[in-house]
Amino acid sequence: MRVLCVTWEYPPRLFGGLGRHVEGLVGALAEAGADVTVLTPHSDEPEPDRHPRIRVLRAPAPAVALPADRWLAGTLDANVAMAAAALRAGVVADVLHVHDWMAGHAARVLAPALGVGVVATVHATERGRHQGHLPPGYSAWIDAQERQLIALADRVVVCADHMADHVSRHLGADLDVGEVIPNGVDVVRWGAARPRPAGPLPRVVFAGRLEHEKGVDVLLAATEGLDCEVVVAGAGTQAPALRRSAHDRVRFEGHLAQPALAALLRSAAVVVVPSRYEPFGLAALEAMAAGVPVVASAVGGLLDVVAGDAGVRVPPGDVRALRQAISAVLGDPDRAAALARTGQARAAAFSWARSADAHLAVYDAVRRW
Repeated sequence: MRVLCVTWEYPPRLFGGLGRHVEGLVGALAEAGADVTVLTPHSDEPEPDRHPRIRVLRAPAPAVALPADRWLAGTLDANVAMAAAALRAGVVADVLHVHDWMAGHAARVLAPALGVGVVATVHATERGRHQGHLPPGYSAWIDAQERQLIALADRVVVCADHMADHVSRHLGADLDVGEVIPNGVDVVRWGAARPRPAGPLPRVVFAGRLEHEKGVDVLLAATEGLDCEVVVAGAGTQAPALRRSAHDRVRFEGHLAQPALAALLRSAAVVVVPSRYEPFGLAALEAMAAGVPVVASAVGGLLDVVAGDAGVRVPPGDVRALRQAISAVLGDPDRAAALARTGQARAAAFSWARSADAHLAVYDAVRRW
């Protein structure tokens, strides 16, 4: 099976869970015997060693970079460059797998040019990020791009049942049970990292994009005055506002590569995932794999990932409930240890190999020869 994976992010170019999902899936597909070409925008960082069945094709950097507030034009420019790079390279594939709308324009050019079936994974939606409301302007335009991606795809994949319902109702997708494929996690990779030396105070960690839907502001309010240090790892548009509002026991680490992030997670007394919107909850799963107790919002995919006694769930946006949950875990070492054990055992059930097998079955269904 020859797979062309079209994605906006792929390590070392990485912004959030989507890139880590693609990395894990592509690696497992290669281990399963598939030949995978990853088509993605340029990166200034060196490429790491990869499985011999993985080929990474990066579009060249633009001759003139656009300012950050022209991100949409930059996205479209990058999609043109990606499509051109694939055509110049003479990529041959049995199936094209595109991840979210930000790589959709390249997929819309390449699918008919290559004559292949299309699988589209919807990792999140614009409507979901706005809690069901769709503001005019950029958001309405992004929603239209998501609909075009659904129309292009022969099969649509999502990570959780609630996402299947969401994209069916709001984007018109027609999914069956085989197209709900949970994310995976490498328990050894996340659990084996040596922790950083901890300070005198218990450490509360957040790892993720610094955007409104991730609820970092709720975490900062909930930990005000608690006897702990708070470490925030990640980058995003809300970073300046969060830094201004943070109390004096908060430290911002910025974006961390996987080994450093795993070490940070393992140094935590508790990892908090305070999302207002969360299609899956890969950050929670990675913390569970690292053997750390998790407090998470009871929303979206987190309801499935942090299930049973695998963690503590609180209503999204509820500062008081989050504060009480964090305090309870910090104040009860035996309970924290039990949560960590149960969470790590649950994380082990989320396998990238299982995810790859399910994806290969979907690929076979859309293969045209």
